[in-house]
Amino acid sequence: MHQEQAEHLVSEMSKAFPEAMIVVPEEQIQSMRNDPKDRHVTACAVCAHAQVIATFNLNDFKPETLTEWNIEVQDPDTLLCHLFDLSADTMLTVLIEQAEDLRNSTLDSLLRILGRDAQKFVARVEQRLNSGKE
Repeated sequence: MHQEQAEHLVSEMSKAFPEAMIVVPEEQIQSMRNDPKDRHVTACAVCAHAQVIATFNLNDFKPETLTEWNIEVQDPDTLLCHLFDLSADTMLTVLIEQAEDLRNSTLDSLLRILGRDAQKFVARVEQRLNSGKE
């Protein structure tokens, strides 16, 4: 990605989600105890009062480096399963809307894509969809 494209992306994201823009002091980054290359992520989570960091890179976010902040780390599949357990109907609505927003996509094709990295989540969604057909 070129610098101009990155700036445009940040600008669009800032417009769409202004509440998601977090200022992270350098001192906060330096005080984090997780892997040095990912300390900015943890510092941002602390400043945002996040409860969860969702990442495939679990090794760089050891639980003992996050407990002081009451933050846990989860892989995306686990996070999606938790969200589904909290509100399955809302998650189904979001998935249907997402599929409709994607060009030439259906809910089935979206679930196939998600299934590459979130097999447990997709299995729960499909089970819920299939239980509604009976």
